[in-house]
Amino acid sequence: MSDYQDALQNPRLSFCDSELMRGAPVTDRLGLPKPVTGGFASVYQVDCTGRKWAVRCFLRYHQDLEQRYASIGKYLQDASLPYTAGFQFLRRGVKVQGQWYPVLKMEWVDGEPLNAYVERNRKDSQAMRRLAEQFARMTKDLRRTGVAHGDLQHGNIMVVGGLLKLVDYDGMFVPPLRGMPSHELGHPNYQHPRRSERDFGPYLDNFSEWVIQLSLLALSVQPGLWEAAGAGDEQLLFSQKDFIDPQSSKVLRALAEVQDETLRQISATFRSVLAYTDISQIPALDGSRMPARVASGSYGSGSYVVVGAKPPEAAKQKGASLPAWVWDHMEAVQVQIGPPFIVERVSVASWVALAVGLARFSRLHYITPAVAAWASVAGLVAAVVALVARYRARAEFVRKSALVLQVRGAKREVRRIEGAMRQIERERGRLVQRGDRTAGGISGKVQDLQGQEKEEYDQVDIWLQRFLAEIAQRREDLNKAEAEELVRAAKSTPVRFLAKRAQAIMRYYRGKRDPLATREERARLEAAKKKDGIRLKYAKKEEPLDKKLRETREGFQKEREFLDERFDQESQKLSLQKWSLDNLAREQNLYARITFVAFVRRILFLKT
Repeated sequence: MSDYQDALQNPRLSFCDSELMRGAPVTDRLGLPKPVTGGFASVYQVDCTGRKWAVRCFLRYHQDLEQRYASIGKYLQDASLPYTAGFQFLRRGVKVQGQWYPVLKMEWVDGEPLNAYVERNRKDSQAMRRLAEQFARMTKDLRRTGVAHGDLQHGNIMVVGGLLKLVDYDGMFVPPLRGMPSHELGHPNYQHPRRSERDFGPYLDNFSEWVIQLSLLALSVQPGLWEAAGAGDEQLLFSQKDFIDPQSSKVLRALAEVQDETLRQISATFRSVLAYTDISQIPALDGSRMPARVASGSYGSGSYVVVGAKPPEAAKQKGASLPAWVWDHMEAVQVQIGPPFIVERVSVASWVALAVGLARFSRLHYITPAVAAWASVAGLVAAVVALVARYRARAEFVRKSALVLQVRGAKREVRRIEGAMRQIERERGRLVQRGDRTAGGISGKVQDLQGQEKEEYDQVDIWLQRFLAEIAQRREDLNKAEAEELVRAAKSTPVRFLAKRAQAIMRYYRGKRDPLATREERARLEAAKKKDGIRLKYAKKEEPLDKKLRETREGFQKEREFLDERFDQESQKLSLQKWSLDNLAREQNLYARITFVAFVRRILFLKT
């Protein structure tokens, strides 16, 4: 980082970009360029005649960085989202110790970080609600375009004139980058503990959205949570410890005890989000794929809810301050076995009448007790068979059975599609390795040629430096001899002839020096000519290699695009199938009380 600071002190020499060369970096009290340092880059603000730029100097460099930013830039430009800033990747960005390093030139966003804005306005419930609504709208727009920021946290969300802006796109996902790994894992206080570099897709922000939105909603209801949670520079309300050990979380415990029932239910749902082991399955903030279970396993006993039912109007009025999407978390009434039960009750009554009649006949000795008992059992079996037949013929049971079969079929299809996607990923991995080896071999040859070219350049420079050093030495000897002769002339020549004698001496030595300048100029021209010859020679050698490398990359890119297209198709199938499976599972949960025991209890007027 100190090397970057040293380089930025002289923008004219350190930048290649013409606009940045004319700029001036913002400095600290010591007069040094003032950086904002993160885990991936150091950011410097450069003022270019009134227009401000953020110059991101990378602390970690990845070979595909330029490709990623090219894809991100093009996709964001086409998406025209109001939450992003323009940027340009500069391969020759900043010169440090004679070596060029890439930088990202991004529009400087003059705003207030989210945590600072929240801290200043946390006691204004209206402001917190507006912020929560804006955040929900922003995440919905990002999701609609298939974009995931990858590191949603307070430092990367700026509040500009009451509107939200996103900065730092190092970990951003856009659809053209599908299948690539993530180079960063985001701020730990906003990320699921199980996130890894393999997690890189449009679902990447889902967990962070929950953390931020729940924090904003909680503060709009109970501002005192800010002090209780120790929020501030590194978090809003939650920290990584809350995600790893929810049982010991003071914040989650406080949210479980708030008076607002809806907020308690949302926080309970967030506990279930923490239980996910596959973060790609974490539901989106807008409730489009909410978990059916509110709490489970080590996170408490809890109850079960089915998403989609709307609350009564009275409840809406009571909590009208919360965003509309929270009402998708309310509990739905499960399906019950409904009337009529006339035939079933007649069957039961007939069997009871038969059993009573047989018992009376047995006591009157019209039939033996054994016959009465066996006849009663036969009647009971017939009644049970009739009830089972009636139960299996009911629409509720038929639908439940169909749902069971549909869920099994959907699960099998999900496993099949996931297997196909894994196969495509393996093919893509082999393709990338083969492409890297092939391109690496060609690039190695190009680098060897470039090294040879540099060696010949260096030899020409060495020859020129030696020749110029001899010329300089010769010029210095002549200057010294001229000075000595002028001194001798001053001592031995009469005063009236001294000026003429001095002019003659200087003319003589000027005549000696002028050819030296000519020789120096000729040497420089000869060195430039040699370098041009070297450049042309190696350009001819590198041209077929560059063409071959370009064709190789294009060929592998086409194959990769074909695999990506197949992967996208399977991914769309998987999303649709999982969506269908989720809906079937929710509906199946509604039929949990459709059992034969419940059916019999309803016939016998017993509560189920």
